[in-house]
Amino acid sequence: MTQFKSKTQPNQKKPSSLDGFVSQLLLHNWSFLYNYDFSCHGRIWVCWNADVVKVDVQGVSDQAIHVSVMILATNICFNASIIYGDNNASLREALWSDIVSHSDGWESTPWILMGNFNAIRN
Repeated sequence: MTQFKSKTQPNQKKPSSLDGFVSQLLLHNWSFLYNYDFSCHGRIWVCWNADVVKVDVQGVSDQAIHVSVMILATNICFNASIIYGDNNASLREALWSDIVSHSDGWESTPWILMGNFNAIRN
């Protein structure tokens, strides 16, 4: 588990000066995590105030970012998966496998899955 205090992960491509602009003007002391290493469009961005929460990255893929979060004021912990499912149903199968693999060991901690699964019922 790694806590990122810098504005970007060391080996990640920085998308542009946009995140620097946003963080300096609007989100002072916020941290950012992207999935550019897995998706050239960086489809998922996770942003958090490092004064309020500690975020430990558990996994990153082209369709999900999995993190453990601790609220610093209360020491309340939870897991979060931020999802942007592929439009192609067969490619989303990898997303479901990724989600299932992260479920092991997370049974005793609240877990929220949020985002766009790009799946609809007929």
